[in-house]
Amino acid sequence: MKNSFNVLKEGLLLKIAFFSFGLIPLTSERLEVFVSILFCGLVLVSSLLNIKSNKPTKSNSFFVINSLLFFVLLTTFFDGIDAFATKKLEQMVSLLLFPIILFFVSIQNKVKVKELFEIWKKVFFISTVSFTLISFYIISQYSNPRYPNLDSNFFQNAILDAPYFARHPGYISIFLNIAILIGLSWILKRRKGIVLISCSILVLLLLLLMLSVKIAVISLIVSTTIYLFLTLSKKQLYISTLVLFTGVVFICIVAPNKYNRFSKLLDKDVLNENTQYNSVLVHKLTILCAADLFKENFLTGVGVENAKTNVDTCVRQYYTYNPEVIYNSHNQYLGYTLYSGVFGLGTLVGVLLISLYKSYRGEKLLFIILLLYCITFLTENVLERQSGIVLFAFLLNMIPLLHINSNNIGNRIESK
Repeated sequence: MKNSFNVLKEGLLLKIAFFSFGLIPLTSERLEVFVSILFCGLVLVSSLLNIKSNKPTKSNSFFVINSLLFFVLLTTFFDGIDAFATKKLEQMVSLLLFPIILFFVSIQNKVKVKELFEIWKKVFFISTVSFTLISFYIISQYSNPRYPNLDSNFFQNAILDAPYFARHPGYISIFLNIAILIGLSWILKRRKGIVLISCSILVLLLLLLMLSVKIAVISLIVSTTIYLFLTLSKKQLYISTLVLFTGVVFICIVAPNKYNRFSKLLDKDVLNENTQYNSVLVHKLTILCAADLFKENFLTGVGVENAKTNVDTCVRQYYTYNPEVIYNSHNQYLGYTLYSGVFGLGTLVGVLLISLYKSYRGEKLLFIILLLYCITFLTENVLERQSGIVLFAFLLNMIPLLHINSNNIGNRIESK
């Protein structure tokens, strides 16, 4: 019994917690909540067994800073309590929960955070590859008269209509991008199994291109290029950049226009073409409407409960297709501005800049992943849904956790 207790104290519960959280790509949106609860529960139990007497350090203050992403949203209640706003904030509570939970990891004895992060990366990578292979099967079995062509609309809706895996393609693309960057980090470190990792990355890339979420592909290209620049020598960088650029150009040229969503970006009329599947026009309208609302509500915003409906009302004055869809601002920065005014925008940008600085000095992979999020925020409200919030909140708070742990290890070495 005593040996079993010692095993738990040596971090087994934390390993199970990080392992289970890596399974998120294989869960449904509903199951994500239960995986998050399991993760938090295991961390809390482990904390009770392994709590140390040392007081929190100054570095722990970064968890408090990250939690401001949630607290700034409470300004929406200045005009009174609203049921819809309350429900929306419940959905976004991960922005508060993960700073608290990962703080509890940071104050435990003998925690090897890098080892835990490695467990999460391996499980997340394998889960995403598994999800990709399952998606190929789902797509192969899908048929819908509304989508007669094998284009991105067909591929996206094949997964959206799946009873279990139904997810927005934007969030699937984020999973794919993060897994690709994890695999790339292993290749750059010359890990064993480079051939298998490379083949897995190609599989992930194939699904990413099939879904063709523009900002996802663009953010991956930019973040990958910067990652190579930070990691490789000049000669290796030139070769890698040339190969990457050649591959992108080749795909854009070879892919037929009717299947290639990126070809529309070269069409000068696409910004004003009012057709059902013109996502470029929709993004333009939502961002312009959100910007107009921001000008009118600069200081306090319109609140969480009104941000989405006000943007949609504005967009519907021009774009009438897909009436069942309620459009948001399609820009996370504008989204936070509409939630809480200029204070919301300042909080979001401030947290991101601090986290970028910390991760750049520490875990470069997290720096690149956070940079990928920053680019994605330009055309997607990632924090509008549980799928976006949970993973972002986890990775954002891994940055101070790894920083604290590396400092603790360094202090122990110096004391010896």
